[in-house]
Amino acid sequence: MKIFRLISERLRGKKYTVYDVFTPASAAKLTFVERTEQKNDLLKAIKTYGRQIIIYGYTGSGKTTLVTNILQQEKINFVTTSCEETTTINQIILSAFDKLNPYYIEEKSQSTKYKISKELKAKYLGIEAKLNGEINTDNTTTLKRILPVQLSPQRLAEFFGAINCIWVIEDFHKVKNEERVRLAHIMKIFKDIASKDKQTKIIAIGAVGSPRELFDSNKNLKDRVAEIYVPLMREEEIKSIMSKGKNLLRIDFSEKVEEKIINLSNGLASVCHHLCLNLCISQRIDKQKGKTRMQFESNDLDLAVQKYVKEQSDSFKAIYDRATRIEEDNQSNEWTTVINAMLGLQIEEITYTELLNEIRKIKPFFQKDHLTYCLEQLTSPERDEVLRFDDDSKKYSFSNPFFKVYAMMRLERDLKHRLQKVNKTINVGSSSIIIHSWGEVNTRIDIEVKGEEEDNSME
Repeated sequence: MKIFRLISERLRGKKYTVYDVFTPASAAKLTFVERTEQKNDLLKAIKTYGRQIIIYGYTGSGKTTLVTNILQQEKINFVTTSCEETTTINQIILSAFDKLNPYYIEEKSQSTKYKISKELKAKYLGIEAKLNGEINTDNTTTLKRILPVQLSPQRLAEFFGAINCIWVIEDFHKVKNEERVRLAHIMKIFKDIASKDKQTKIIAIGAVGSPRELFDSNKNLKDRVAEIYVPLMREEEIKSIMSKGKNLLRIDFSEKVEEKIINLSNGLASVCHHLCLNLCISQRIDKQKGKTRMQFESNDLDLAVQKYVKEQSDSFKAIYDRATRIEEDNQSNEWTTVINAMLGLQIEEITYTELLNEIRKIKPFFQKDHLTYCLEQLTSPERDEVLRFDDDSKKYSFSNPFFKVYAMMRLERDLKHRLQKVNKTINVGSSSIIIHSWGEVNTRIDIEVKGEEEDNSME
């Protein structure tokens, strides 16, 4: 049905911009790829009265896109609240309350029908008036809104239930543990309210491992929640994004370019969108082409990749710094040791044993429990999921191939910097620089220091 609508819009002369088609920073609409298994699981959970939902998976795998498109397709009312590390539950509640405004004040709706009682609407307006009255801005100070006692989680659930509206909470794994405890409690409240308003429901979107964190906060929640894992995109799904995009914009990708984008995306829809957007921008394509279709070749992709790495350099630096930050009770940086060993092996996927053996070439007494802990952290949101673990192959890999390139360049730079700072006699046992495709650089330098004790920071 959606395909026919898109075709009819094109026949009526509607043209799309490249920013409509390729959307690396927001949920895809025109290039949405339906994932049958996850869609069916989500629809079943939505239609099950009282069932709360957790959607989880790697960053960039398409979780928000899946949820947003299905809710829109099914014409279900929903509001979305996003979380950051500093977000509190009170702020989340206030944000959700604000976003209910169009339904209670303007009485707009995506769905068929709903009717708000005069009593409930009066309660909503009373809370809104109280919140607006508490905002006091002068030349020097802006007072923060305080959550009124009337706006309890129970009352918020009633507001949602009355308009058949689902509350989507994005990135809930980012909030602090004490806030996750409160969120788990709120999900239970929404489940209980559903005995009266059947569609009172929360969809919490988080990273890999986030369901466990939420269940740890409330042991009674597990049986009340549907857990839906959104895997990384398969090659044919990444290819489908490009196929939809090229048909909408009347562009073409050479077979080689298509293959490289699939490989570089590494299952992440967001990376595919970003590369395709950069391809179009680098060739000054900002909207649908005319009758002549333009085909992108390898040299065009080289420019797009360079642009992507340049745009993301600050982000990669921040990710690297967070991934390798030293904990207070740890004097050595074991995170850097693990990442450097991953780079040193020069293979895409690595087993636990292979990684441990590589580390022990440099640190013979490196403990297994240290490696286990580091890998658990490096595959979690706590350290930006820089590594990925595949349950089927039982192997580890870098989540983003471009971050891997950044880490290689960072390793080379740090080693050179350390060499310049060492005012001692050194013997360089071996030094090799291997240049791979896409500018990947891997450096291994073994240093034997004579005289004074070796710098502890050197690996």
